[in-house]
Amino acid sequence: DSGLGEVLKMDTDSETLLAQMGGMQLAERAGYQPLGNKGLVLIQASPELHPYLPSRVEALLPTIMRRMPVSVLTEFLETCITAQAIVPPEYLPELFECSIKGKVPPENVLQAGGKRANWLAALSPLWKYHFLPIQASDWDALADSAKVAAFGNALRSFPVQAMTWFTQKYESLQREELVRCLEAGAYAFEKADESVLEQLTRHRNKTVARAAFDRWAEIEDSRLVARMKEYLVLYTELSLSKGLIVTGLPTITAEMKKDGLAHASYASFGLGKKAGYLCHMLSHVPPATWEQPSLTPTRLIQLASKTEWRDVLLLGWTLAAIRFKQADWATALLTHVYAKPETWLVIKPPQRQALWQLVPDDRKEALMLPVLKSTRQLTAPFVGTHMLLDVPGILPPSVSRLWLQQLARVLKQDLPPMHFHLIRDELHRMGTKLSFVEHEASMKWFNELPFPAWYRKPVQMMLRVLDLRYQFYHLLESS
Repeated sequence: DSGLGEVLKMDTDSETLLAQMGGMQLAERAGYQPLGNKGLVLIQASPELHPYLPSRVEALLPTIMRRMPVSVLTEFLETCITAQAIVPPEYLPELFECSIKGKVPPENVLQAGGKRANWLAALSPLWKYHFLPIQASDWDALADSAKVAAFGNALRSFPVQAMTWFTQKYESLQREELVRCLEAGAYAFEKADESVLEQLTRHRNKTVARAAFDRWAEIEDSRLVARMKEYLVLYTELSLSKGLIVTGLPTITAEMKKDGLAHASYASFGLGKKAGYLCHMLSHVPPATWEQPSLTPTRLIQLASKTEWRDVLLLGWTLAAIRFKQADWATALLTHVYAKPETWLVIKPPQRQALWQLVPDDRKEALMLPVLKSTRQLTAPFVGTHMLLDVPGILPPSVSRLWLQQLARVLKQDLPPMHFHLIRDELHRMGTKLSFVEHEASMKWFNELPFPAWYRKPVQMMLRVLDLRYQFYHLLESS
């Protein structure tokens, strides 16, 4: 059909695409079926292997897509897949957009969307280059500035192909294309890529050069990391009894500047100029470098916390653990940070969340429970809430149960309002984190609590979100 052929060539945003396709009135042709009330039509495919969502569950989907965090939407799709229920086609365009924005893994969308999701993904480059394999010949066209969004989607979804093309074409790419390729963190550069990255650090555009330095530093055995180690030898000393000692502040030379030493990005953490330079060096060296048989990550962190250079060392090691993906250091740092809330001024939520991404799933519960149990009764919900909001995904049942019990105990106390403001604003977000198997218990506990009037609204909001998740799970299970 010539009309459908024109649709397949379109390269535009999804709203314009839907409007154009609606105007073509292809639904009147035999062999097509309408896509809900959107005006968009789909080729009549063979029957789906599984039934569509029950209507009561389907009614919850718009709220989940538009108002809930990524963890709830991901949980919903995984539940659909487990229950072998298909998302109705009229929701697919909006679901595709959620995935493109980084909210949902594309494979979950295609699996939960059935046959028509796979067909629809090919309609627009914005969707096609996020969900479907890319031909090698497509990359040059994708780098065109008119296809910026599609190019970004392709970089995130097919990083190995993208970097193969990038290392061959980087000399002819424009600034925007270079930055997009370098900042696509899904691909890990290797030793063989070092010469390309080193050349780009001398690019006339500072944004490109800084992005190249950041990616070059991720190669653990690179020349850049080796030079950072040499610089640190001048200003630090490793002692078996005192850990890593700072012996002086760096004096920046021309050679150091060529290696990209910077301090401005550390000012937001409260570090001065020379302390920022020292933190930069630490963040570019694998933290395991400092380990000895008697100096484990936990021991090194404990010793560092007793010195005046605590903030510099903790921040430098945190950024290095994230850069080099070292799980043991991530676990030790998180344990220390939640035991010492005063360190939160330096180790902020983005860094804490990045550390949690490094902790293996089978160790997360063992890390969370002691933190909750060791905090004092009054501060437990405060520390616990902020910790659990940092953790990606849905919390284990045992963690959910302990947090609810602690919160219930605190709310029963006759405390002044100032104690409640610590977590009041964050409380409703916990509805997206708690394990929904705790739903009935939490409803019973909190409905019986004589908590203050100023706490009623956030508690009810938390329970409303928890109730929504509980509904779609059990509606699917019962159907």
